Amino acid sequence: MTALLDRIARSASRHWRRSLAIAALVVVGLGILAGTVGGQFSNDFAVPGAESQKARDLLEKRFPAAANQGATVVFYAGQGTVRDGHRAQEIEGARREISNLPGVTSVGDPLSGRGGQVSNDGRVAFAAVQYDRPAFEVEQADAERLVNTAESAEGEGLQVAMRGPVVDTAEQQLAPVGELIGIAVAVIVLTMVFGSVAAMLLTLISALIALGGGMMLLTLGAGLTSVPEVTPTLAVMLGLGAGIDYALLIVGRYREHLAAGEDVPDAAAAAGRTAGVSVLAAGAIVAVAIAGLLATGIPFVGRMGVASAVVVASVAVGAVTLLPTLMGAFAKRLRPRRPERLGPPRLLARWDDLITRRPWAAVAAGVALLLVLAAPFTDLRLGQPDDGNARQDSTMRVAYDKLAEGFGPGFNGTLQLAASLPGDSDSDRTLARLTAAVERTDGVAAVSRPATSPNGDTAAITVTPTTSPQDERTAQLVETLRDHVIPAATADSGARVYVGGNTATQGDMADKIAERLPVFIGAVVILSVLFLMAVFRSVWVPLVSAAFNLLSIAAAYGVVVAVFQ
Repeated sequence: MTALLDRIARSASRHWRRSLAIAALVVVGLGILAGTVGGQFSNDFAVPGAESQKARDLLEKRFPAAANQGATVVFYAGQGTVRDGHRAQEIEGARREISNLPGVTSVGDPLSGRGGQVSNDGRVAFAAVQYDRPAFEVEQADAERLVNTAESAEGEGLQVAMRGPVVDTAEQQLAPVGELIGIAVAVIVLTMVFGSVAAMLLTLISALIALGGGMMLLTLGAGLTSVPEVTPTLAVMLGLGAGIDYALLIVGRYREHLAAGEDVPDAAAAAGRTAGVSVLAAGAIVAVAIAGLLATGIPFVGRMGVASAVVVASVAVGAVTLLPTLMGAFAKRLRPRRPERLGPPRLLARWDDLITRRPWAAVAAGVALLLVLAAPFTDLRLGQPDDGNARQDSTMRVAYDKLAEGFGPGFNGTLQLAASLPGDSDSDRTLARLTAAVERTDGVAAVSRPATSPNGDTAAITVTPTTSPQDERTAQLVETLRDHVIPAATADSGARVYVGGNTATQGDMADKIAERLPVFIGAVVILSVLFLMAVFRSVWVPLVSAAFNLLSIAAAYGVVVAVFQ
């Protein structure tokens, strides 16, 4: 491996024009392939086997009108009520305009109580908006029309906020703001670390080209299989960080050899056979760890992991091939003007000396600190974010807060019961019995009247908990309904009832991940140890590395639990 990387780096830096042409051809070729046979990223977030998935599948097959989630338009008054003055007319006018938007099948009327409601104090009202297709199929332009049309009701003390999957589509940013901020920070940090604009540009250009190649491979993969639409964001985050990290390691070693008086090909070769090996090993282990998400048993999570692993592998390969090429192009511009700055800072040098003089004391102190930080990890509760985690001034967060104020915290996390009915005369009595039993359950604030499909074989019932979506008591309510209330109410009726809805789906996903987490961690650790054994020809180095990695990860999660949970 070291000899191969030596030859690659030496040849690429010496014949950098030829190598640059080859790299350009590869990138252009990938771009053409991605544009012609590449696919679109999907919105398939199914959780096979989960009860919430069975509820969704049942409604999509038999009762699509109840399965399609649209948006909730929230009207609220700063003073007085939503009925004061001309506010009622403004709400009605916005409703009429929304009903004429492309794809909209129905708009609730909060003032009459059909498909909407006004809070008891009259300060908050909402209207449910339904589309003729799933939310992910609604075009962003149509979603933005909904937002603009609803906001036309604002004025005279009446304000509007919105939430729901269609609104999420409207709020999607076309510009990768987070990634651009990350690049800007990388420019500043790399310039400070290297003290050289040329070294910063070399590192950043190499990482971005390799990342672009990885994203093209992702697009190609989307043409072969289903790749979740959130994957590019995750892949860019991981790929950009890893790409800069790997390039930083190789460029740093390269400049050390330049400072020692070596010429460009020799310095590039030395960096390749030393730091290059570390980069490939690190990239392989990261790729294995991310691809280990296949062990979760959730298809879209596994695909997301494999796709992200492809991007990380791409930037690792780019680091040992593109960097030597750019080193030859930049030539001696990367030679440090002040070689003495390449050594470790004085403070870190003293710290290293202190640690290595008393290694066992340092190990004991480090382990003790990490164990303290990891202690909260035992209380970790998995879940998914919702609009309550959005920024304070966003329309989704405002709508979330106003609905909680007007109708209770559980209104933002309603459960949906999907019932498959035998189709006989007892179906109505079964639904009545089920509704009454759910209403009597602790933790239930309200239960809607059953909505029945046109042929009467399926029904949907909305259950509003008394607690918020992320409250642990809401998860307990889901379990109570599934294990006790529903089976008792539908016994011997022939009806099958599943608890679904977004809150139940998130809980099912978290439970499935928690169930498979030991398998995932075990698989990643074992594969990483075996790989490190092959790289380092050692047993103790991989084992110690695995132990301290697990401890540091537990400490990191412990801090997250302590701060956020």
